Amino acid sequence: MKSELIVDVQPREVSIALLEDGRLVSLQKENRTLAYAVGDIYLAKVKKLMPGLNAAFVNVGYEKDAFLHYLDLGPRFSTFSKFLAGLLGDKKAPLPQVQKTELLPDIDKHGTITDQLEKDQELMVQIVKEPISTKGPRLSTEISFTGRYMVLIPFSDKISISQKIRTPGEKSRLRHLIESIRPKNFGVIVRTSAEGKSVAELNHELKTLLKCWTDTLENARRGTAWIYRLRENGEAVANCHKQPQSLFARELLAADMIADRYAKLLEGPLADKHVIFTVSPVRHLGDGAERNSLSKAVLRVAVGELASRFPDADYFPSFEIMNDELRDYRFYADDMAHPSQTAGDYSWERFGAAALAESARRAAERAERIAEAAEHRPFDPRGEAHRNFCRAMLRRIDELRREQPLMQFDDEKEYFNSFLEIN
Repeated sequence: MKSELIVDVQPREVSIALLEDGRLVSLQKENRTLAYAVGDIYLAKVKKLMPGLNAAFVNVGYEKDAFLHYLDLGPRFSTFSKFLAGLLGDKKAPLPQVQKTELLPDIDKHGTITDQLEKDQELMVQIVKEPISTKGPRLSTEISFTGRYMVLIPFSDKISISQKIRTPGEKSRLRHLIESIRPKNFGVIVRTSAEGKSVAELNHELKTLLKCWTDTLENARRGTAWIYRLRENGEAVANCHKQPQSLFARELLAADMIADRYAKLLEGPLADKHVIFTVSPVRHLGDGAERNSLSKAVLRVAVGELASRFPDADYFPSFEIMNDELRDYRFYADDMAHPSQTAGDYSWERFGAAALAESARRAAERAERIAEAAEHRPFDPRGEAHRNFCRAMLRRIDELRREQPLMQFDDEKEYFNSFLEIN
């Protein structure tokens, strides 16, 4: 009897068929979670240490905690952990550079998970096995970036050449070439497809992979709910709505991680400030209604935690005003995603009543009248009546600036002065 196993991998589904003598015996289909594919990188938090397993369960935003074994920390974890603490500690500081990082001794390969991790510790992790059934994804902290010709490994100093490249001369050429272009403290695995490639081709890909690493570090500092990354090269992108979703990986940060990141700002640079958070009422339907709701929910929980922890942090319910008070499609713009002008005006009135002092509200109304006057198109721009009107507006601007020096009217002043300069 002849048995055949056929596997069909699609962006959203994996189908597995078992054939015996050409006849279908079994067919299994499994949904593929695009957000937690192998190679995706997340900023995560340690939820529970399991000394008996020498492992930890880690929150990456998936419904089940991910699994991180001690051996998957990698030998350079001490260096990576210290680097990550510097990256997340001061968000205003320049990004730390791997090239200038001192490589610490390797961790003990027979050590224990409690020697290296603690509960609630933040980690940067990479998916090495996708979630299946009731199990969450499996993780590693040995971050790598795979290209067509090479794999880039931060915090390493090794160059490895694919064993499928048989020619000793080609191996030597590639080793010397990579050694001459790779930055310090970056390891490289040269893939079989690099055989015969020029220095320009290899150098271009190396620069692309290094940019992926830099983009990853910048994303780790942002604290946003969803992050998009181009699967082809790992590059972070700002807008994916006009491209097929299968081209991108999605990264979702957990609410407590976002709250902890903003807490550092509230305890540091914003310690003496009154901060008002809100969640945008704009519906990001390009992501799908379900994921839009999930993102809003994560952000709302994070802001709620911050408001409860810090007396000078408040929440303004712009999202709830749109969905609970107005909750009618006539309050949306034509795209059915953005609030209409009427909804925006109503939210602004509510915000002014909740957050602004009476004097500030009056100043805002005066500023709005000045802005409306600058939109006015005169019937006779050379006439003395319009010139007097412009002089009156400039006086109002000066009066308001004396009361509210932080208000800016550069465009309005330029507009009104332009009529006074006409001969």
